[in-house]
Amino acid sequence: MRCPFCQHPDSDVIDTRKLSGGESIRRRRKCPACGKRFTTYERVESVSLTVVKKNGEREPYDREKMMRGVRTACYRRPVSAQQLDQFANDVEAAIMALDEQEIASSTMGDIVMRH
Repeated sequence: MRCPFCQHPDSDVIDTRKLSGGESIRRRRKCPACGKRFTTYERVESVSLTVVKKNGEREPYDREKMMRGVRTACYRRPVSAQQLDQFANDVEAAIMALDEQEIASSTMGDIVMRH
């Protein structure tokens, strides 16, 4: 994994922990070049899903786009990164349980609000 500080192409894994009931993995890494530590998260890539916006436009589901909105809503609130990650996993599980290839943005918003 490339170091985000010095861009060295390799890093050493110091610690590995399972999160969210084994759905994702948190790794603490250390760069051998600059010595700085950083955290990475790994999770299984979900099935392709298309979000249908109110104007009919379609775009691929983007976990980070959803999380930006949730982070904005949780700004200055005592919510940890682990809690946000678990929240995103729960929302994605609910969306995947619908077993649809497309989801309306309003339906997705309702699912986010329920969780």
